[in-house]
Amino acid sequence: MRIVVVGGGEIGFALAQGLAAQNEVFVVDHTPDIADRFAPLDVQFVLGTGTSREVLLRAGVRDADVVVACTGLDEVNIVSCAVARQIAQPRTICFVSRDDVLQEPDEARGLAAFGIDRVIWPEAQLAEDMERIIRAPGALEAETFAEGEIRLVEYRLERESQILGRIAGLHLPHTSLIVAVRRGDDFFIPRGGSELVAGDKVRS
Repeated sequence: MRIVVVGGGEIGFALAQGLAAQNEVFVVDHTPDIADRFAPLDVQFVLGTGTSREVLLRAGVRDADVVVACTGLDEVNIVSCAVARQIAQPRTICFVSRDDVLQEPDEARGLAAFGIDRVIWPEAQLAEDMERIIRAPGALEAETFAEGEIRLVEYRLERESQILGRIAGLHLPHTSLIVAVRRGDDFFIPRGGSELVAGDKVRS
């Protein structure tokens, strides 16, 4: 994947370090001295602000799969995601540090007007959580347990999903297990005869 990380601070560096080996990563930051820190990594550093259309274009946002805005300023992160979505259609992940930014019960809906797909709140999710979500395209949540040996991922099933129908008839990887399903306001533990339908949120 091509990933644009706006912000070269601790979170931006941790993300770039974790994702660079298997992805094409661009890091955008307006501080020239920060570039030296990224020199040992296999990433491309772009000097400038993520709120600039020209800078994001230099960072390859037109062909980006994901844009992560994780500077220390909520407003910069929000505008960076909005500008990225004006240019193209990457998945946008916005880092916020103030809970008053999240005024809607559904935090993503509150910033939907800015083209933000996912909001990360640092008190709940740090750089490691963001990396897991980015590594699982389409995931709503991603968590690991037992020192990374167990991975729990939540997805929303779309109409074109390949895992619709009776669970017993699905061809899941031998290491995967669907452990819970949320359908509207209902939450249940699926059995072999349970049917998965479009719109379900499944945890596996």
